[in-house]
Amino acid sequence: MIKLVYLYSAVSLAALVGAIWSAMVEYEGVYGRHMLVLFCGSKLNIVILMNAVYNLMFYLGRMIQLKCYGELTDLELRVVRDRTLNYLLFKVVFMGAILNADVHEVLVWTTWFGCMCFLRTFVLISKQRQTQVFDLDFDGRGLLHILIVTSVILLNFLMGAACWYTFWDVGQSIVLLLLFENIVIFIDALQVLANLWVQVRVSIHTQANNPMESQPSLYDDTHVPAAVLTHYIDFFGDCLTQIVTLAHFIHVWNLYGVSFTLIDLFLFMNMRSVFVNLSKKLSFFLEYRTAMTRINCSFPSASPAELEKKLQMCHMPLTHD
Repeated sequence: MIKLVYLYSAVSLAALVGAIWSAMVEYEGVYGRHMLVLFCGSKLNIVILMNAVYNLMFYLGRMIQLKCYGELTDLELRVVRDRTLNYLLFKVVFMGAILNADVHEVLVWTTWFGCMCFLRTFVLISKQRQTQVFDLDFDGRGLLHILIVTSVILLNFLMGAACWYTFWDVGQSIVLLLLFENIVIFIDALQVLANLWVQVRVSIHTQANNPMESQPSLYDDTHVPAAVLTHYIDFFGDCLTQIVTLAHFIHVWNLYGVSFTLIDLFLFMNMRSVFVNLSKKLSFFLEYRTAMTRINCSFPSASPAELEKKLQMCHMPLTHD
């Protein structure tokens, strides 16, 4: 598989070099911005250029992934591949059947979606790794992990602000369509960062009280509040993402119009999937709260006086008749 990727990249690079060389020969004596405008006048050149940019983004992402996360497991590869294919499928349908954009608009949308997919992939890997990153190396890879997530949040915010400033005059609907990915990435990245903050707190607490303990656990008896906090962070983060996604599908359907076509069926199936996932999370949360309430009622917490009494009983000397 990796050999096919390298072969495809080599062919893409050769096509880009050939297109640039052909443009230089055809437009001899023209340089700078005018050359770029003439070069992008051909639809084939635009496709070749965008393909080269996507190849560059792939290798940049691959380098960051190996540096920060190492090789991905089979489960992580499957999750990233499935989510990326679903993302690309929806965007292709969105641009081809719903948006009805011309070549230059497609160039803008594909560039934007490519950048968002780049950031979204790192957030997705971070969500898969957030429970084990500090088991690897708290001072090294764990802190680098936090730096990557923070950088994604900052870059995502800057790109969202630039999108808002650039396309606001085009129309609010277009801006909302573009900013949807920024909002989802921002929520997911904040969720990962919040969970990492909990792990940092647990790690610091463990090292301060048990210096010999190298792998802190969120589910240790002294860290039950941290485990509960992580549960709530994941629940509210996932639910908020599902709600925003459902609102985005409704917005897209409203722009496209309701008609009995394959596009409507495609949108309906995506909306149904999001709604079912959201319903499952809410029902699981309600069951969890019911179970915790019953446990707290059946086994009330001991008061400080009761704990002191038990402690004194444990310290009483043993006597023999």
